[in-house]
Amino acid sequence: MRFDSATLRFGTRRVVVTHPNDQQYGHLGLEIGMSLAHARRQGAAVCFIRPSNRLGSGLFELESPDVRVLRPTAVVRELFRACLSGRKMLDRIDGWREAIWEQVETHFVREVNRYVEDPAMPSEVRHGLRGVRGRLRASLEEVTRARGLPPLYFERRRLRERVEVRLHSEAHDRAGALARAHGIPDDAPLVCIHARERGYKQGREVQDTKQDGRDDGARNARIESYLAAVDELVERGYTVVRLGDPSMTPLQHPGVVDLATSTARTNLLEVHCLLRSDLLIAGESGLAGVTYVTNTPFLLVNATEPIAAYPIRAPGLFLPKTVVDKRDGRQLTSYDLLSVDYHRQFRDTRRFLYIDNSPDEIRDATHEMLDWLSGTWTESPAQRRYHDAIVAAADQLRRRGSLYVRKWGLHEGFLGDGRIARVAVAAQ
Repeated sequence: MRFDSATLRFGTRRVVVTHPNDQQYGHLGLEIGMSLAHARRQGAAVCFIRPSNRLGSGLFELESPDVRVLRPTAVVRELFRACLSGRKMLDRIDGWREAIWEQVETHFVREVNRYVEDPAMPSEVRHGLRGVRGRLRASLEEVTRARGLPPLYFERRRLRERVEVRLHSEAHDRAGALARAHGIPDDAPLVCIHARERGYKQGREVQDTKQDGRDDGARNARIESYLAAVDELVERGYTVVRLGDPSMTPLQHPGVVDLATSTARTNLLEVHCLLRSDLLIAGESGLAGVTYVTNTPFLLVNATEPIAAYPIRAPGLFLPKTVVDKRDGRQLTSYDLLSVDYHRQFRDTRRFLYIDNSPDEIRDATHEMLDWLSGTWTESPAQRRYHDAIVAAADQLRRRGSLYVRKWGLHEGFLGDGRIARVAVAAQ
């Protein structure tokens, strides 16, 4: 794994020790999920070094029947932290050794060139040196191609299969009491919703335009556009729980528990609701990463970049925003969002206008997701064509050097088992 994690040996026991991202909630969730999957694959236990800022504290109350989650004493935890730091130092030493070896290979190629063309050298020696030079050149070319590229981060194939998790008994009881205090009955079927707003953000990223023109505000949306879907969910007997943070616009609507703006909200209660929820409806936000830990089926709405947004697991759907090119007023198709041209400037609000999904679109996609959950969904030919197209586009963009797609796109040729929502490709 390429984040702050390592598999350590203590006698005959293997432990995956991970210090997950302590700045961004979504990254923290992904790194916990990938660590659990990695530990299960290795038959190892896992130990998480918890952030001091208590980001995502509820996720650290999880246990798994598939992977032993260690909860060490403070002394042992510091030992694990020191071992992880030691492993990182060894990795840096390996990097220095590789850099030195690259310099040696480069110098050797230069020296070999002096002899390959020397007619005084025996022909069989020159022939052998040409072979050595060719192999070294190929090795140096591979190093050159890899230099400057970010390491693979999003291990999609590893997250494809669920690792079962649950809150440990004491945390489960606390969360249940909090849920009841918020008017969420123990036996109520739940759907969670979240609409990203311009407000509190834990991470180092900013909401304003970045240096490359990318504007995180393009991912924002209005919670009111969810309400047509919410009304139908409530009619079907669901309690709808709105997740988020206290900076969000308060929501009062029949059948909705606005957990986001509750003064008594906790991350433990949010995790509890996600574990119980039949479905999460949300945009491009940290909750997308957390669903791969809580195993919550996910409908991603208002997507601005389809490749990173593509759902890994089934059932899973995504619905892109309407994107308009401000230069000529042309509305981009879902296929246009896969182009090299779009990826050069996606989320650049100086060039593109991003229009939220309509209430009807979100309601239709919710219907489709519920059909998939109930086992009555079938894939349309248009959805299959789009799946094939986005996999091919992700491969092409990666080969053309897109750092974003290299980080968030294909993993071992796999993008995801989810699909684009039928309403997004019905007329294309």
